[in-house]
Amino acid sequence: MLGSSPVEQPRSNSAAPSTRHPSPFKYSRKARIQHLRLLDDIEAGRIDAVAIWMEDRLQRQVLELAEFLKVCDDAGVIRIASIGGEFDLSDPEQRTMLYIKAAMAEAEVEKLRRRVLRQRLKQRRTARLMEADGGGSGSPVQAGTGSPQSRSSKSAS
Repeated sequence: MLGSSPVEQPRSNSAAPSTRHPSPFKYSRKARIQHLRLLDDIEAGRIDAVAIWMEDRLQRQVLELAEFLKVCDDAGVIRIASIGGEFDLSDPEQRTMLYIKAAMAEAEVEKLRRRVLRQRLKQRRTARLMEADGGGSGSPVQAGTGSPQSRSSKSAS
């Protein structure tokens, strides 16, 4: 961003944030300590613009983006820059683009979550079938096909 200099580049998530944001992102599974520090710095007026890697890495949930933008609005922060370009938060169309990107990121997170759950269920099912087979064959059993031995004896006959 032209005319701006970085205040600080976050290095780790080990430092504790202030208590002004005890849990602003109630939709996340883990605390984002550096992000909470960023919010504190924005509120305190130490930051007048935010530089990020990619827009969808800022927030992956629409509700969290709305909370972040409210903090920016209250502090008068109207610029966000990324490798994809600069966003003027006072422009409704550019804010809408941020919301669209957050919605797309949220959908991707949900798709990933579902894929992981399906894979875990498949692994559990395979493990149960192998246990039922005695677990000694070392080859996975497909659901509904019986044990590996019964399949091989059927093919031999």
